[in-house]
Amino acid sequence: SILESIRAAVDRAETFCLMAYGQTGSGKTYTCMEILPHISNMLLNYSACVKVELSAFELHLETVVDLLASDGEDGESRPCSVRQDSLGRTHVDAKKTMIRTQEDAESLIKTAFAKRA
Repeated sequence: SILESIRAAVDRAETFCLMAYGQTGSGKTYTCMEILPHISNMLLNYSACVKVELSAFELHLETVVDLLASDGEDGESRPCSVRQDSLGRTHVDAKKTMIRTQEDAESLIKTAFAKRA
């Protein structure tokens, strides 16, 4: 299951990404809204030494947009840069927010989904 895969990544001290991809109306948002609270709950209860951070971004009209960072007073999401390091790993310059409680996670998830295009 996806939770077992995530737990294995945590045990190996790896980072991971949950990505939803598909056509408009295929259920990506619904799937993420259902699974993200389970993932955050598992991580927060798994180990005291696990650092949990959340970033949220979307690809919309060929632009990567940060759903947790605001640009200016209007509260609009800002574009992100995407780069590849010397080892071939891809990095997205999106805001990372530390999560300490399940309430933190749920609040950030709601904020991100509310800002989607």
